[in-house]
Amino acid sequence: MNEVTEDPKFIEPPNTLKVKVGHGGIPPELLKKSQEFIESNPLKFEPYAQEYLDEIQNNVEKLKTHPSLKSNDDFLDEFAQPIMGLKANGGMFKYPLISMIADVALQFLDQVDEINDDGLDIIKAHNKSISLIIKAELTGYAGPEGQKITDELQEACKRYFKKHKVA
Repeated sequence: MNEVTEDPKFIEPPNTLKVKVGHGGIPPELLKKSQEFIESNPLKFEPYAQEYLDEIQNNVEKLKTHPSLKSNDDFLDEFAQPIMGLKANGGMFKYPLISMIADVALQFLDQVDEINDDGLDIIKAHNKSISLIIKAELTGYAGPEGQKITDELQEACKRYFKKHKVA
């Protein structure tokens, strides 16, 4: 057996990502300035939310005219995109209830392999709920009533899964 006469050497490979990005974090004053901008953001979410809702409605119409899309994975991903937009932006624009409702719809879409007529009804209820929230400019969580909306949509999903036995 050969004897090792040298101590082991530790070789640290270069961290190319760290070289590109640099060291340290984001300066606290930049974080504070960004937060102040978000809180005083002059942009209105309502027009953007309406665009997302219109896109979802257009996808509902596509399903009515092209039933073969009901189980098309690419279309289901496309269907989820505007709902993701609502979820991602709702909280940033002081509409966390919209984010909660969109989350219910995304979880629903994530669990189905196709969107049948009952599934479309759930998506329509999602759209109607968010439309009413936008119309009333109901920012925040809207208290117990807001939670009730989310709970009702979750219950509708449970009834769907019980009826359609989705794995």
